[in-house]
Amino acid sequence: MGELGLNKIFGALLASALGIMFLMQLPNVVFASGAGHHGDEHGEAATLSEKMCQQFHYCVEVAEAAGAGAAAAEEVFDLGAALASADLSRGERLFASQCSTCHTINQGGA
Repeated sequence: MGELGLNKIFGALLASALGIMFLMQLPNVVFASGAGHHGDEHGEAATLSEKMCQQFHYCVEVAEAAGAGAAAAEEVFDLGAALASADLSRGERLFASQCSTCHTINQGGA
């Protein structure tokens, strides 16, 4: 038996072992109750990042901005100003160059 035959045998054994390990873990993934396990001192997580940290042991520290809510409230999109500065000829050129390959202006078109 040559070296290639041994590689096939070892590959089959490795694939079988990985398949068995996968099948042993499959019920834990499919039928996970989400309840705390014995020795789980973390309790219920409040945020998604905390849940990911508990379940997958992958933690990313994110610094919370102090004024994040205030900064988001300050940014207001002014539609009136955008419509006032709109250029009809530029829109026609944009439609002709990019959109007209798939869409049409005619009624009932795509």
